[in-house]
Amino acid sequence: MPELPEVETVRAGIEQHVVGRTVAAAEVFNPRAVRRDLAGPDGFAAAMAGRTFLRAERRGKYLWFALDDTEALLAHLGMSGQFIVGDPDRPLSPHVRVRFTFTDGGPDLRFTDQRTFGHLMVCSFSPGVITPPVTPPIMEGASPPHSPPTGGRRKNRAAPRAAAKVKALGPGSAGTAPRGRGGAGPMPGPASRPTGGRRGSTLPR
Repeated sequence: MPELPEVETVRAGIEQHVVGRTVAAAEVFNPRAVRRDLAGPDGFAAAMAGRTFLRAERRGKYLWFALDDTEALLAHLGMSGQFIVGDPDRPLSPHVRVRFTFTDGGPDLRFTDQRTFGHLMVCSFSPGVITPPVTPPIMEGASPPHSPPTGGRRKNRAAPRAAAKVKALGPGSAGTAPRGRGGAGPMPGPASRPTGGRRGSTLPR
């Protein structure tokens, strides 16, 4: 399982390559990746369409990406989760669980998780308040947040939701973190793809 420095590397990669971009569509290829999202895969995909990644934050080993002032995309890498940014036309790995495309037509974001222990969900948040989701508290032991997510979901959304997993590479390419380690971040060169290691990592090929 990725350690805190590795999760921080993922956060930094998402911040550099995804924050500020608007989601055109979200595709959930494996419902287990969004098993903690109360709305389910279709609802999650509907909820993420048109949303903009505003900030990338970390609370312990949990990542959360603010979508507006009330909701965030929460992610845990599990044992083998990866966020990958790359050419949207590249072939899909059999381990891609969720994919986000963006309105700017640039690199997409994919959550790859060979062992499917990681998960994504959309949750509500408010400054200074942390409310765990239906499953066990996800924020237990996390460092004090700046604007932490609550684990709950706003009740007034019509469509159900599903969350996805992805790992960030640089625009058209990217990658950092040593082999076998969880991470995401910029690296020059051709589009990266996930390694077969047990831990999330992004390496150039």
